[in-house]
Amino acid sequence: MHEHGLVLDLVRKAEALSDQIGEPVSSLVITVGALSGIDPAHVARHYELILKPDSPLAGAELEIELSDDPDDPGAATIRLNAIGFGGG
Repeated sequence: MHEHGLVLDLVRKAEALSDQIGEPVSSLVITVGALSGIDPAHVARHYELILKPDSPLAGAELEIELSDDPDDPGAATIRLNAIGFGGG
């Protein structure tokens, strides 16, 4: 269940950026590394479980990309690639 902690960390980072900018998050792009052993469906599920209705991420579109590059420096984990902001 290490996905929960990893997704929680990404959500907290996105929420902190949202607070700094003063805009809600409209989209997140997360990449799952080729060697991470992480199931993208589990990432999506933990994301849904973590979000609270009053989160600045509530309603944000989540895009999960699966890398197939084992030589990528982030191949063993997940990473937040992009965050869109704005009240959509």
